[in-house]
Amino acid sequence: MEPTSIQQALKASKKNPNAKWKTIAETRRLDGGWRAELEPSFRIERGASVFSMGSCFARNVEQYLYAAGFKIINNNLNSRSGDGLIPDSGGWINKFTPPSISEELDWAKTVKDAGGVVTDENTGHFFFEHPEDEVLDVGFNHPILTSRDVALQLRQVFYDTVYTRACDSDLVIITLGYVETWYDTECKVHCNRFPGLEGLKHGERFQFKRLGFKECLSHIESAMDHLRGFGAKNFLLTVSPVPLARTFCGEDVVLANANSKSTLRAVCGQIASDRADTDYFPSYEMASFSPREAVWEDDQVHVKQDFVGTIVQNFAQTYCVGDVGARVGERQQVTKLDALLSESRLEDAVKLVGGMDAFELEPGEISGLAKLVLAEFHWRTGDEKKASTYLDEVYLAAPEGKYNLQFGVRMQRLADTFSGCGRPEKAKEAIDLAFGEAHRIEDEFARKIYLESWTSWLAKAGRGAEAETVLALLSEKE
Repeated sequence: MEPTSIQQALKASKKNPNAKWKTIAETRRLDGGWRAELEPSFRIERGASVFSMGSCFARNVEQYLYAAGFKIINNNLNSRSGDGLIPDSGGWINKFTPPSISEELDWAKTVKDAGGVVTDENTGHFFFEHPEDEVLDVGFNHPILTSRDVALQLRQVFYDTVYTRACDSDLVIITLGYVETWYDTECKVHCNRFPGLEGLKHGERFQFKRLGFKECLSHIESAMDHLRGFGAKNFLLTVSPVPLARTFCGEDVVLANANSKSTLRAVCGQIASDRADTDYFPSYEMASFSPREAVWEDDQVHVKQDFVGTIVQNFAQTYCVGDVGARVGERQQVTKLDALLSESRLEDAVKLVGGMDAFELEPGEISGLAKLVLAEFHWRTGDEKKASTYLDEVYLAAPEGKYNLQFGVRMQRLADTFSGCGRPEKAKEAIDLAFGEAHRIEDEFARKIYLESWTSWLAKAGRGAEAETVLALLSEKE
């Protein structure tokens, strides 16, 4: 921010209706939770493509934006026709620290410059080697032990399905998590998270670092420069409200968390001030200045899905053209209802449905997730006819040819609810719809993950013979 004269500064302060904390207090804006009143530097329309990087909070925001009608680039990992890929694949690309973000994009640019081909030469520095020629990819959030060939194949999938499409993004959201990180002195990269017991076996190889402002700023500016090179148009920076689960710096975790968030908040503010294509969105402040019971799950670490919806509502009202907020509102209501059903709080669920306008829509006007949750609600409250109406809508809308894990999980839930409604034949069809194509998956790694996810469920559903068939399919490749 450029220096201004005292007259200009006073004029700007007088013009700002929220310049005084006294005004905030007198208008009771903090009583029900603070909401941001912002002047956006850009606007986006429903249907725009969004690419996000950062902590697990970014994945939660993506879910709401997807429900609101945005194209989420990371969802390509869950929608590859025919190969299934990875369960909860968005979580695999969580990046918690600035160097994890910048080094991932350094890699993506290197692969791009190599014609889009992932090789051991441009990717092997992420691999932590184990005995018997197996490796862990320290750049992933959930690294798994695989052969080097499979690890390279998985990296190629991530490049092809995510980073090649980042160039199409209308908006990039970067959510910063914390500043405590671990550096692999042999691979010369920062681990995405604590290297665990395996790291302890390797002496001084892994070093702990708490990053300062200048380091964090350099990493995020570098990451954004790469994304601009890919063709990204606008950026939104935010700080995840999710606190450090554990600190390694030797002080109280509350103090360590304050250091982490304040450093990252300052980085966001500096970049947003310097760059015309970048805004800061105050997710962290919204959580910090709202009643704790409205924000946090019982573990006091994770943000309630309903409050994530509140944050996205604020974002939609500020940045989105058209009535995007209504769709975000539907997702909020469905999330509340789903939680009440999972806790068997049927009386509260009945009150919620009775007072929510979104649930008065016809089945054809609401999302597939909402239909599934409403089907379960009506089944559990005794209206099997209405439950069946919603279930039939979901079943008929099944995306032909897209036999991925996300769809498979939905079919499992659909089958459970069909069974509860006394329609075992439909439950069987729902299972077969997702399971029947598994043997066609060519990708060895994706096929294994897909089939393993179904083995336990089939056994639980009383389809032991088919579970044995799945195990046989797995053993064929081993």
